[in-house]
Amino acid sequence: MHFFNSIFIILVLISSTKSYEDLAVVSNFDVNKYMGHWYLISSFVSFVDFYCSCSQVNYTLDPQNSLRVNFEEYCRIFSIFSPYKHSFRYAEIDKNESAKWTVYNEFIAPISLRNDYWIIGLDGEKYQWALIGSRNRQSLYVLSRNQTINDDIYNDIKKIAYSKHFDATRLAKTSQNCKQ
Repeated sequence: MHFFNSIFIILVLISSTKSYEDLAVVSNFDVNKYMGHWYLISSFVSFVDFYCSCSQVNYTLDPQNSLRVNFEEYCRIFSIFSPYKHSFRYAEIDKNESAKWTVYNEFIAPISLRNDYWIIGLDGEKYQWALIGSRNRQSLYVLSRNQTINDDIYNDIKKIAYSKHFDATRLAKTSQNCKQ
């Protein structure tokens, strides 16, 4: 039994130390144009996301130029469809590359989880859709200013993800069929 436990631990260590090529972000990123309301079109799903829909996020800069990320979704817990709102404490913007953010997700104070939030795809100057990823390729999000996105555009976004070595087959669409 100890042999199998040792093998498992070694495999976990190998997979967690996997080397990734540098993840390129979009150039000439305008933080101010990115601010505002976005819908989550799809993402790599975690166990907490299975019963959630209508996921939306709002980005704002406060007067001190600190970035706030407010997230809202509706989750079915124990057969109850209820809103879940989460306001991240803050996000830091890389001083050299404004498309590289570090988001601090405050679940239980004072525990704060740190996540890469790198803008790796964008529709040029329009800022109508965005592809967000992490350098370890474990997080991927497709965002849109609208609740839905054209299938051709979505497939092009997935091609960008593949080109950056993300397994886009793991993307799960988020239902935006929301009760208002």
